[in-house]
Amino acid sequence: MEAMLAIDQTLTLIIFVITIALIVFRALPETLASLIGASLMIFLGLAPFNKALGEFIDWNIIAILLGMWIITSYMIEAGIPHILISNIGKRTRTYRAFIILLSFLAGFISMFVDNVLVVLLFAPIVIEVSKKLKKSPVNGVLLVSLSANFMGTALLLGDLPPQMLHSIVGFEFVDFLIYEGKPSSFPILTLSFILTLLIFYKFFQRENSANTISYNILQMKDVNYGLAKISSCFFMLTIVLMSLRRELSYVLRTHLQQLTGFYDLKLGLITLSMAILLG
Repeated sequence: MEAMLAIDQTLTLIIFVITIALIVFRALPETLASLIGASLMIFLGLAPFNKALGEFIDWNIIAILLGMWIITSYMIEAGIPHILISNIGKRTRTYRAFIILLSFLAGFISMFVDNVLVVLLFAPIVIEVSKKLKKSPVNGVLLVSLSANFMGTALLLGDLPPQMLHSIVGFEFVDFLIYEGKPSSFPILTLSFILTLLIFYKFFQRENSANTISYNILQMKDVNYGLAKISSCFFMLTIVLMSLRRELSYVLRTHLQQLTGFYDLKLGLITLSMAILLG
């Protein structure tokens, strides 16, 4: 029995290492490599099929990600990122100030939106502006990427680890603000983030980055203001409902369980429902 367990553990480790290697070295597309690794686990009996689709997959996290991606896709389609970035362009006159404010915005947005998506949205803007000012975009792209990843763990929505804390440990949205009467990740990371931006502000000053920037450098894209207002309202309402998940679950459990059948309202159900309503 112990020998069989050791063999299963060894095979699992080998499949895991090979799958990660395929992803890291880009030998196969990430999705295909992951599916091949998971399929091998099921085919070799290392993961029973019923558990593979049940216990081993956190459908709540998938629903959270899917719901928020759908809502943010409407916000992107409406042109909200371009509205925010153009406003930064109007209010800054130097490359240094533009990069710092853009990084602050990237950090703020990544608390509610997947940080990878934030980087994909903001990095091309930094590259475009840097090229027009004949400057290296490396420092700007690195700071925007650092900001998005840094603040992505401040609240529940920005990255996978906070979502796993909710799913496994039971952390609620408000627990990232205050936990057991003490400051939690949001205030601590926000203070650290602001100090980091101040340090980089001095760094860009030392790099002689005070080039004059014109608003005309930023090409304003078409904006659907109607969709922008609607999608923003749905986004904010989703955040409010997620922060009240514990209270809503209590109401459903004590007063409406027989009517609704719900005993525990999942965050994934909230985000996915709001995304469907928005659609």
